[in-house]
Amino acid sequence: MGFRIVQVSDLHLSRDRAYFFDNWDVFVGLIRDDPPDLVVVSGDLSFDGWGDPAALAFAREQIARLEAPVRVLPGNHDIGECPAGPRPGRAVTQAHHRRFLDLFGEDRWTVALGAWTLIGIDSEIFQSGLEAEAAQRLWLEATLAETAGPVALFMHKPPYLDDPDDERVTAGWCDPRSRRWLFGLIDRHDVRVVGCGHLHIWRHVRRGGVDIVWAPSTSFVNADERKPDHGGTHRVGFVDYRLEGTEAEIRFVEPALFANIDLRNWFRSGRSALHLPPRPLCRTNNESG
Repeated sequence: MGFRIVQVSDLHLSRDRAYFFDNWDVFVGLIRDDPPDLVVVSGDLSFDGWGDPAALAFAREQIARLEAPVRVLPGNHDIGECPAGPRPGRAVTQAHHRRFLDLFGEDRWTVALGAWTLIGIDSEIFQSGLEAEAAQRLWLEATLAETAGPVALFMHKPPYLDDPDDERVTAGWCDPRSRRWLFGLIDRHDVRVVGCGHLHIWRHVRRGGVDIVWAPSTSFVNADERKPDHGGTHRVGFVDYRLEGTEAEIRFVEPALFANIDLRNWFRSGRSALHLPPRPLCRTNNESG
C-alpha cells in the first residue's frame, strides 16, 4: 500500500499582517478535498512568532484547520536564528523555544508509514548551546540507529545550497559543523530523503543516494534580484511525496488558485518582509473558501 505525504513550508501567517492568508486558505481546501496520509509543515509557520507571540498562536489556529494528520517544525520566524548566524539580534533562546513547545507540543518527532520512517528535527537550535540541542543530537543518533528501512528527514533550513562543503556561516542554510554531523549520520544510515524549506524555492537535487528537496513557500517568492536562483524555481506551492514500498516519487505542486506574491520591489528598498506594514485579516474562517 502506498502513502502520500504533503510538505508545506514558510506560511508566514499572521492576523495583523495577513498578506499571505489567501494562499493558505486555498491549501486548507485542497487538503480537505484530497487528504494525504500526513502533512509536514516545515517551519516559518508565523509571520514573526519570534517577536509576536500572537502570530505564532494564530498560526497554530490555522494549522488546526487541516483535515489530515499533521506534524510541524519551527523555523527562524517562529523561534529565532542560531546565535552562530549573522543575525544574533534575533537569536533563538530557551524562552522562544519553550513558547513553541507550549503551543505545538514537540519540535522533533517520528512517524512510521509502511516501510518508511519519517523524522522531523529542529534545525533552528543547531549550535545554539541550548540543552535542547544536545538532547536532540542524542535523540536523532539513537533514533536512526534503531530504525530499519528507508528514512525521510525533515527540517526547516537546508543543509547546504550548492556546495555540501561550503564553510560559510550564513542565515540561508545550516552551519558547517552541524552539517558535517548531520551528513555523518545520513551517510551511515538509510536516509533517502531530506526535505527542507526556508529559501522559498522549489529545488530537487541528488547527493549520492539522497534526494535533497527544497520546498517552496505558500506565502511569497523570495525573488531578490541580487541573489542568484541557484537552479531553484521561484514559485509558490508545496511538495507531494508518494511512498511506494521503499521508493519515493517527489513532485512540485503549484495550485491554480495560488497567487505568486513577488516582493522584489520591496526587497530592493533594503527592507525585509518583517517590515511590511500592517494588513489585518478582515474575514473569519467561516468566510473562507
